[in-house]
Amino acid sequence: MGIMEMDRRAGLAAGAMPPGTDTAGIVHRAILIRARSGSTCAIEYLKGQRVAGSVIRRVMTGESIRADDRRALALLASQA
Repeated sequence: MGIMEMDRRAGLAAGAMPPGTDTAGIVHRAILIRARSGSTCAIEYLKGQRVAGSVIRRVMTGESIRADDRRALALLASQA
């Protein structure tokens, strides 16, 4: 008996994030993923969360990173 797969994002427009998504939290996690596991993992995480390409570009280039994200990166670097 096969397992039926359901695309939970099928009802969303292409590139749209689900309503109520905590974009800041997703970006924060992506920044930490990038610091620990590299850019490829962070990009795949952001794509999986349906984050816009323009946001992914800013996160990966370090543009417009919030102060609390910079502090988190500094703390992570000090623990390494």
